[in-house]
Parts: sequence; structure tokens; C-alpha cells
Amino acid sequence: MAEQGVLTGVRVLDLSRGQQGAVATMILSDYGAEVIKVEPPTGDQYRKKPAWRVWNRGKKGIVLELETPEGRDQAVRLAQSADIFVESFRPGVADRLGIGYTTLATANPRLIYCSITGWGQKGRLSQYKDYEPLIAAKAGRMYGLGGLVSSERRPTYAAVQVSSWGAETAAIRGILAALHVRQTTGRGQWVQTSILQGTTCHDFQGLIGRQLSRKYPKRFTDTSENVNYLLPGGFTYFTARAKDGRWMQMANNNPRLFEAFIKCIGLSDLYKDERFTKMPDTVKPEDKEALREAILNRMLEKTADEWIEIFVKDGNVGAEPFGTVQQAMNHPQMVYNKQFVEVQDPEVGTMKMVGLLGELRSTPGKVQGPAPTLGQHTAEVLGSLAKEPTAVESGSNGHGAAPKHPLEGVTVLDLSAIHAGPLSAMFMADLGARVIHVDPTPEKMPREDRAGPMPVRLSAGKENIQLDLQTPEGQEILHKLLPKVDIVFHNMRLGVPERLKFDYETCKALKPNIIHVYMGVYGDKGPYARRPGAHPIPGSMLGGALLQAGPTMPPSPDSVLNMDELKEAHRWMMKANEGNVDQTAGFGVSTAMMLALVARDRTGLGQSVSIPMISSYTFAHAEEAFDYSGRPPREVLDSECHGLNALWRLYRTDNEGWVMLVCQFDEEWEALCKATGRADLLDDPRFRTEALRKANDEDLSSIFAEVFTEKTADAWEELLVAVDVGCVKADGPVMGSFLEKESHVIDNGFVVEVEHPQFGTYLRHGSLVFLSETPPQHRPGTVAGQHTKALMQEIGYDQDQMDTLRTKRVIDWNDVKPVPVG
Repeated sequence: MAEQGVLTGVRVLDLSRGQQGAVATMILSDYGAEVIKVEPPTGDQYRKKPAWRVWNRGKKGIVLELETPEGRDQAVRLAQSADIFVESFRPGVADRLGIGYTTLATANPRLIYCSITGWGQKGRLSQYKDYEPLIAAKAGRMYGLGGLVSSERRPTYAAVQVSSWGAETAAIRGILAALHVRQTTGRGQWVQTSILQGTTCHDFQGLIGRQLSRKYPKRFTDTSENVNYLLPGGFTYFTARAKDGRWMQMANNNPRLFEAFIKCIGLSDLYKDERFTKMPDTVKPEDKEALREAILNRMLEKTADEWIEIFVKDGNVGAEPFGTVQQAMNHPQMVYNKQFVEVQDPEVGTMKMVGLLGELRSTPGKVQGPAPTLGQHTAEVLGSLAKEPTAVESGSNGHGAAPKHPLEGVTVLDLSAIHAGPLSAMFMADLGARVIHVDPTPEKMPREDRAGPMPVRLSAGKENIQLDLQTPEGQEILHKLLPKVDIVFHNMRLGVPERLKFDYETCKALKPNIIHVYMGVYGDKGPYARRPGAHPIPGSMLGGALLQAGPTMPPSPDSVLNMDELKEAHRWMMKANEGNVDQTAGFGVSTAMMLALVARDRTGLGQSVSIPMISSYTFAHAEEAFDYSGRPPREVLDSECHGLNALWRLYRTDNEGWVMLVCQFDEEWEALCKATGRADLLDDPRFRTEALRKANDEDLSSIFAEVFTEKTADAWEELLVAVDVGCVKADGPVMGSFLEKESHVIDNGFVVEVEHPQFGTYLRHGSLVFLSETPPQHRPGTVAGQHTKALMQEIGYDQDQMDTLRTKRVIDWNDVKPVPVG
């Protein structure tokens, strides 16, 4: 095991403000980088947030006044000694301060300069405030959550800051990809990402689905406008109340797991009823409510702990109680994973906070210590400027030509399935890696499963081989592929890799420096490691669903509910546990892959990597994933799920429109009051300070609820953006339409036109990160079996051998033909 972290010897200069840059550099620090946090003399304005102590742990803290020539000169000189520079200013600000990319790259050509913006570097929205709720509202994410509270088509506040996590991890992947390239070229480059790019990933299939439904109306239906308020028809992700009033989330997304669930709750006799013989997927609509009631009633017979004991003993049922991040700190698997660590903070004492992103077993990380006090290391760091300024990271002094794309020459074997896994590998393909995805043969997976909007999206940029790994011949083919592979990745249950012969030891024997990455819900070791699960499990365990549900749901444990009330709570909790966990997992897993790849660049070591979904989702709760004595409570949604407080919420406007308002600093408050014609509020004793405004939040909400009815949503956006107050229209379009039609998205390259082999030209989601010298690679989705023959020939099989293997159903291929329009 290496004694040093992945990034030992790498110096990072962090001039970001708030969460996005801070969390990105925090993770770089966790894996060995020296991170210098730069603040103005008054301190980062986000220091008032308790989570700031988590975001900035392990860093050195210095003060620079960038508005002065001396401060700018010090920043430039520090950049000369840095490997990485991170900033989160709005476009143009860094140039105005004299610390833009061109200036610093001239001073230090090896510098990797990372910009994290709200909306992107150009376009009509680029100067809008960069608060995630504004971006989520404008892009249609909040509109897509409509229907949680009522059947009315209106936006619902998105409670978990998942888009920020997308931007944070995209920044890290971009930085690590630039480090990987610098090993060859010796030169740095400009890395760019944005919260809006992180938001686009939460469009599951709207963008592509809308296009396919127009082109092939008989084959595809556009579902992006559906409110989805009615009781959900699916039973695999069932929610239910237990005897003690606690609510539970089930995740049994195949017939075998669902049957195990039904058996454990004692309802196996339902399979004898002709209405439910093939449940859950083929139950007729008129019979679904009978099945729903049967399960809801049975779950009321035992407490949540009793059910969990039964499910854990069985080992084949995915289920967890709904809880909070703080409760998850004591979950047996979280404790085993060391997902939370204790840090001694100089001001608040012992803090329990989120630990490492993933376990890299040859180059492990370590939380470096608490966040710095303001200016704690100024004298130490500025004193080093007297020395000759040279970039400190070693082993990257090459002078070779840059590759066309960052990960050109890197091969990823993608053995994952469902959503989060393929998404992770797709991010690697966008960075230029050759990604080979292995699909089962048609008998194991009908080809039509790969013909919808989601498969088109998740297969982007990949090659595809159909291969039956349950046969000796299929395993032999896999073993001929593995020596060509740099990273092998899967999310199968434990024991399957050993049985199918692609476990780490087997892969390592075939290629000693291979990187073997496992993504499961819980991890690859520990008391829950063999339990099944899917995206709703982290959502329930770690509090995302409870945050999204708001204060009225679920009902209090001692309340008495009739069946209609029970069904409504069941519906609400299913809707609240929305599908953002798959995206957050994809963000985290692909980032762990990049960490392991850079570790191999620097040490020559391959390794085994475990990056569970519960880990990635914990980081998506960067505002919440900590605890200490005296910790202030987190603000929660109001009963209608409008937002967190009067100045951070959705408001109805004239003509039944909606806006999202975010106004969190004093200068914004003053501008808001003046622009809305309520300057009188500035002298109102109830609202003179931030603390008073929070204490009188209900009054303030009522006032602005009335104010915002005076104009349309578009008019409010235009008026308030002009005075630099965060306010955007929030009542549409849906995200798929926004991505397809919004000029700002197109101008920034956040969607890209490509040519699908079956469906022709379409717009796909763009890369989450851009690198100036080695741009991303945007390729279309592929078809199951599209590359089988080419890959088989590459590893030495001739046509006769392939025909024989196809006859034996070991392999299959697809002679792809365009689908006629209609």
C-alpha cells in the first residue's frame, strides 16, 4: 500500500466562494493535495453557514485583498507556485481582477485553471446569480417535481442541492483529466463547468424522448409534461407505514427480489390469485389498488425495526426506513464504511462530518484536519513567496503533443446495468475514453430494452458487445478483452464477479495495473454489503426524501390514518424520494475512477476501488452531512413545498405564473425592497437584520406573496435581474424543452447534435466539463450488439468462430439499420 495519497505534492489555490469550489477542493485535499483557501479580509461571505467548516476542512487559510494591486500581485505569484487554480466568479470578474486564465497561464504554463460558474461562460443567462435554486427553477427541474403537493401543475422546490454536486465532481474530473494530460504535455489548460451543466443530468429522458416522439409518434410517447400526480402504478419502489408509525422504502426492482419481499411479509398466497400471478409488472390497472391495500395493511403489522430484522435475515429484500443524515451516521453499514469521521474544530469542538468519497485501496485518502480560521496561514504561505516560484507537483514534465481528447488511449470495460452505472461510464466516454459496454444476449435482455430514450442517452459514446458471461466461452472472451482494459467497472451484487470470473484478483492476474471499480448501494464489505438495493435506498437512508417531503409528511407516528390517508402519504413519500440518487452516484463513481487513474499515472499502481451509492449521496448533502454540539437546525420546506423561507422560495405571480426568489445577503435585500416598491420594509423593525427577518419569516412571506401577484413571472425576472437580485421564472418549460430550445444552452454547447445509427440526427446532452486544449468527445448513443463483430475480430476470432458462438447463444450482434420515420 502506498503511503502517499493520490495527490500528494499537488498545490491547489482555491479562490472560490461558497459550496461548489470549496467541496471540489475539499475532496482534492482529502486525497493528498495541499489546498490554500484564499479569502478577502472580511472572510468568505459563506463562513456564516455551519457547513462551511466541512467544505473547507484540511485547507490552509490566507487573506488577500484582490481589489488592491498588492493583493493581485500576491495572487499571481502564488499561482506561479501552484498546480491548480480554482475560482467561482461570474464570467469576466477574474479578468477584471487581473487573475483570469490568460494572465495566470502566461505566468505559469503548467497551471490547471478551473472555473465553476452558475450558468456557463457566455450566453444571455451568464450574469444571473449563481444560486442553485435559481438554476433548478429556470431549467425546469422544479417544474418537473410538480405534483408532489397537489394535482395542480406548478413547480415544487427541489430540496437537495444535487446540481451543485454535479458541478463539484465535474470540476474534479476536469482537473484530474488535465493532470492526466499534463503527464504527457507538461502544460496546463482551462477547465470549465457550471451548476447548469450539473442540472442537465437530472433530465432523465425528456430531451431525447421529445425528439424521438416527434419523429416516431407510433413508437414513442413524450411523457416529459406529465404531472404524475395519480397514485404510482409501480410496486417495486413501494413506500409503507410500519406499526410504530415510521415509514419504509422498498427497492425490489426485479421479479425475484419482489417475490422475496412478498414472501417476507407473508403475502405469498397472492401469487395464487389469478389477478396477481405475474406481479408486480403485469397487474391490471383495475387490480392495482387491491394489491396496494394488501401490502399497506400487512406492513402495519410490525415495527420498522422488526421488518428490517426480517429483511436482513432473508438477504434478498431491498428496504430501509426513512431517516435523516444525522440518523444515518449510526447506520451499521455507514459505521463500517467509516463514512463519517470526527474532526476537532477550533471553534465548535468535535465535529462529525462526511468522510472520504471512495475507498482507493492502494492510495487511500485521509481527512487532513479542520477548516482554517480566517487568515490562519497567511504569514506562512506569503512568506514562501520569497522563494523561487516553481510548480511543486512532480513527475509531469513531459513535452509531448496533446491528445485529441483528455482520456484518449484509456479503455473502460463497463459491466454495469440500470442507470447510475452506465451514466458513470458515459462521463468517461465524454472525456474521450474508449468505453466498451457489455450487454447480455437477447435471451437475457430483450433488444427493445435498449431502444428507448434512456438507453440512447446512457449508451452515448460507447461500443457495445452482447455476451453471455454465464457461459465458459463468454468468460473466455471477457478474459481476452481484459488485457486491453485500464478500468473495469461493475455494480453487480457481491459474489457475482467471482462466479463470472471478473473479480479483482482475476482481472489483476490478466493485467497487473488494472483499476477495478465497484459501485453498489452499500459497498463491497460490511454487514449490509450483500443486500440488494437501488436509488430509493440512499434517498430514504440519508434524508433526501424527508427533506423533499416537507414538514407535513409523513404524518406523525402517533396519528391514526384511514386507507385513503395512508394511500396519500404513500403516494407523497414515493414522489418525494425522487430519482436524483442515480445521478449523484454517477457523479461520484466517475470521479473515483479519475482519482484511481491519476494515482496510476503517478505511482504505476492499479487498484481495487469501492464507491457505494450511499457515499456519493452523502456528498450531495454537503449542506447537511455533519453534526456537533449546538449545531443549528437546518431550514426545512414549508407545508406547500415552496421553499425554505420568505427570501428563498417560490412565489405565485400574476396570470398564475411562478418565480423563484433567492435573496440571502444584505445588499440583495436592499435592492429587492427598492425594486419591488417596498422600500418601507428597510425601516420596518421586524426586518432590519437577517436574524429579525428569519424571526418574522411568516409575516415577510405574506408580504411578498402579495407583492409578487402584481406582475407576471417574466416581468419580475426582468426587473429583479436588472438590479442583481436572484429571481427567475419557474413555471416552465420542462427541462427537456428548455435544453432543446433555450439559446443559452445551445450557445454554451450544453447540448450537441449527433447521428444515431438507428434514429438519425438528434440533440444529446453535452459534457459536464470542458477542457480548453483537449475538448470532450460527443458521440451518439449505440445499439445493443452494434460492435460485437468488430470487438471479436479485434481479439482474434474469425467469422466461423463467431457464427458458432452466436448459434450457441454465447454472443449476438446487431446489423444496425436506420428506423423509418413514422
